[in-house]
Amino acid sequence: MRVVAAFVLFAAFFLIANRGAYKGYFDGDDIDNIMMTNSIGLDLFVQNFLSPKLDESNFRPVGHAFYRFYGRPAQLNFPLYIAFIHAVHLLNVILLWLLLRALGFAPLNSATGLLLFAFNMGTFEIYWKPMYVFDLFCATFTIASLLLWVHDRWILSLVAFWCAFKSKEVAIALPAVLALLEVTLGKRRWKRLIPFFVVSLSFGLQAIVDNRARDNSYTLRFSLEALKTCLAFYGNRILVFPLGGAFLAALFLLRDKWARFGVLGILLLMGPMLFLPGRLFGAYLYVPLIGLAIAAAAFSRKAGFIPTAILLLIWIPLNYREMQTRRREQLAISDENRGYVTLVRTLMAVNPATDTFIFDKSPEGLHYWGVRAAVRYATLDKRDVKQAEARTPEALALAKEQNLAYLIWNPEKKQLNVVHRTPATPDIPYIAMNNKTPLWQLSDGWHGVEGNFQWTGLTAHARIARPPEAKRLEVVVNVGPLLIEKLKKVKLEVFLDGAKIGEEEFTTVGWHKIWFDVPPSKSDTAQVEFKTSPGYFYEDHNPADALGIAVGGFGFPTPQYPAILPTQ
Repeated sequence: MRVVAAFVLFAAFFLIANRGAYKGYFDGDDIDNIMMTNSIGLDLFVQNFLSPKLDESNFRPVGHAFYRFYGRPAQLNFPLYIAFIHAVHLLNVILLWLLLRALGFAPLNSATGLLLFAFNMGTFEIYWKPMYVFDLFCATFTIASLLLWVHDRWILSLVAFWCAFKSKEVAIALPAVLALLEVTLGKRRWKRLIPFFVVSLSFGLQAIVDNRARDNSYTLRFSLEALKTCLAFYGNRILVFPLGGAFLAALFLLRDKWARFGVLGILLLMGPMLFLPGRLFGAYLYVPLIGLAIAAAAFSRKAGFIPTAILLLIWIPLNYREMQTRRREQLAISDENRGYVTLVRTLMAVNPATDTFIFDKSPEGLHYWGVRAAVRYATLDKRDVKQAEARTPEALALAKEQNLAYLIWNPEKKQLNVVHRTPATPDIPYIAMNNKTPLWQLSDGWHGVEGNFQWTGLTAHARIARPPEAKRLEVVVNVGPLLIEKLKKVKLEVFLDGAKIGEEEFTTVGWHKIWFDVPPSKSDTAQVEFKTSPGYFYEDHNPADALGIAVGGFGFPTPQYPAILPTQ
């Protein structure tokens, strides 16, 4: 009963400490996983789970099953996801307690190890982000495999190992941990380990072959530099203070077989992560924390009460400070993501005919794939929804569509602006660069609205309505100090319907308003072209990325569409 009461108190304290997680929101990976698994049937999960082949698309049947079979009824009710991952984490705490006790640790020593595992803010994302459910499940089955092995249930341990690998590939090193466990226990039951190593080697060889065929952030880098980068990052994260790695090294030198087992277990379970400098995330430490718990329990037993108390008195405040910092950051990101997704869903509720989306930038935690998934989620009843990222050939083609929404994220104001077009939306004669700019009237050569102006490339095109009485075309530009510093002067040439109507040279910083006389025309539409020279190039000198001039507005001013002020 004491153990049960202690666990209830332990769980209550964890939930209170992490209650802010229920105020969070999905990251882009979450929404993408919800949508990706939405139409997948049970047969594919079973097939992939049983398959001895490494999935090229990183489909992980155990973790993805969570999104498919829990996510469908939960929809976008974020607290339900957090409640689930907290429940699984507390289950892992119970399993780890049973493992520590099975290894012979006393309750107080086991509690020390559990504390460093259950409340470790180095893996903050595990408790706050559903997207790391793969690591969460991997830890569940890894601990279960170790526990079953200790209790001489090696076949069930093998099944748990398979489930762990099908949750996250980091479990590939588990057979080596089991072999180390055999050495530490002194039993040396090597024949039982053969099927474990066969599975591990099979998947490992497939991973090496796959690694040679790709070059991205998921590519393993077998170099000393990559190893140093990864060790430095995870060494500082595992105990949330800079000397955490040094402390683990000291634990290894402690004359205790379980302390050494725990430290070596950490390194083995980190496995491929030690050569993956392109993917550095604290949540990846969650499975290796199993080794930390064992090493900490061994330290507690070997060093005694006072040194253990000193360690915890140092660690707990640092851990709490880390939680406070990460909490603020995560809630800020969550607010941005929630606002973006909510506005997209509101747009579809108000304008259900919208079937084309062009998005420009996105919140830090949502990414472009999260934006695409959010749009797909909001348009589940539409099969012909089209999407594209701004300033791509696909976007230029979609800009001709009639039921169109531009989703423009302002990273400075942390705000989403939606510019909506319907078949009844007319072209306007004067385009001001702001959160209402009719971007479908801009063709190629534009770099995106930045507050109250938009950069052109060396050449930029646009279409505007032409009032019958139009006699002058107005252009407002913003010449920045960096442009003058680098180029000394900038020349702008303006063309209307293919004919040059004038040019202007700028040598001073500030807003400039210029006018160009235009010849009469019977057309109610005009094509405008801007040519800028010499142009400001980025370091790679790619003409497609060159900056021309910052345009604040242009067109034929009317009472309904007045010209902007030069400083507006």
